[in-house]
Amino acid sequence: MPGILVGTLILWGLNSILVQPITQLLLARRMAAEGLQPAGFGSLPVADQEQWKGIATGYFIAVDVIVLAIAGLVGGLLGFWFIGFTTQLKGWPGMLAFIVCSFIGLGIAGTK
Repeated sequence: MPGILVGTLILWGLNSILVQPITQLLLARRMAAEGLQPAGFGSLPVADQEQWKGIATGYFIAVDVIVLAIAGLVGGLLGFWFIGFTTQLKGWPGMLAFIVCSFIGLGIAGTK
């Protein structure tokens, strides 16, 4: 059964491969809808930068939870349970979804 090392590697890998690119895509689309260029983020006033950082964090958390919940559920259905660790505060909801959904998948699959 996978331990904390494998779970953490899966968390980091999915973060790099799926979560970050999807978050950047969503943020770029939102900024374009507002008439802003994503590349010009640094030229915005500080208050606007903080607002966009908050929006980016919200997108990251939502995408992270969805991607990791699906990964945890699939892993659980395949008979694996996962425990992972993240150093980012915004990564904790996704990590918890990953862990919980892996055990839900185990329960659905009837694996002991």
